[in-house]
Amino acid sequence: MVRKYNFFFSLVLLAVVAYSCKKNIGNEFDIRDPELEIIEYDKSIYKKGSTIHFPLDFPEQNLPVNYVEFRVGDLNSPIILSSPHDGTLAPDSIGGRDHPTAEDARDTHTTPLVERIADTLEARTGMRPHIIVNVLSRKKMDPNRSRDEAFVKHPDALDAWDGYQNFLKIARQIVTDNVGKGLYLDIHGHGHPKDRIEVGYLLTPADLNDSLSNFYLDLKAGKSSIFAVGKGSLVKFSELIRGASSFGALLWDEKHPAVPSDQPGNQWPGSDDYFNGGYCTLAYGSLRGGNVSAIQLETSYKNERDPVKHATAGGAIARATINYFKLHYGMNLQK
Repeated sequence: MVRKYNFFFSLVLLAVVAYSCKKNIGNEFDIRDPELEIIEYDKSIYKKGSTIHFPLDFPEQNLPVNYVEFRVGDLNSPIILSSPHDGTLAPDSIGGRDHPTAEDARDTHTTPLVERIADTLEARTGMRPHIIVNVLSRKKMDPNRSRDEAFVKHPDALDAWDGYQNFLKIARQIVTDNVGKGLYLDIHGHGHPKDRIEVGYLLTPADLNDSLSNFYLDLKAGKSSIFAVGKGSLVKFSELIRGASSFGALLWDEKHPAVPSDQPGNQWPGSDDYFNGGYCTLAYGSLRGGNVSAIQLETSYKNERDPVKHATAGGAIARATINYFKLHYGMNLQK
């Protein structure tokens, strides 16, 4: 009887030790890491400092207008920024997204916020990030939905949707080719009651609301858009999500409240409104493979998108990003 008890105790002890030592190499890390499609692009066009407009710069489109922009950064920058929902161009020739479930609210002032993030990143690292901007109104085209769920009917809007996705694919390929790994930050704006940044990794509120133990959260890495960060980090996945070195905690360090984070009342969303990431976070993060991860940042108007706050908020997000790279990518971007 004693031997059986000792044997059982030994098994439990081994299981606990194995769990505590394996960090982020958990069950869900074993299910896939496929080779991503290699995207071909013209390096003579996609070069540092260039701004490529779609469809204006694509003669085969035969449309002398600008719907989407790719502002190419330094080729050795590991960072991609995007602003999908701040566009105001609304040509009458393109019909509206009239489906009853189509969200068409503008994320006001996210593009200038992206630009201020980029300015601080460039000033502090010497490298300007890559930026993709949707110029079309969300009433005409939403690039953060799948093609079917975007409810876009007009051929020009469908082409613009394709152009936006293609720019993101090329940006990810540039980072992969020149750096090997990187981070894509998709910048949005919310109107929820709590003025804090909602940090989205594709994890649902149910995934995050397990407040009794981090055990189950540590097994959710394979569901997240930062799959590659989790594999390479020296900390457990739960630490990446709501620990002291999580992106949310680094935002708090810069005086910008965020959820999830390590701060009491902000470790998980609970019953509060929370956006966990959309189509682009899913499609261009590392959930499906590769070494470019993605985080959706849903910013508040009061703290981040108010025009008088752009410079300070952009600086704060940029500094948090630089610290995140140092902690979890092993890359010191500070010049």
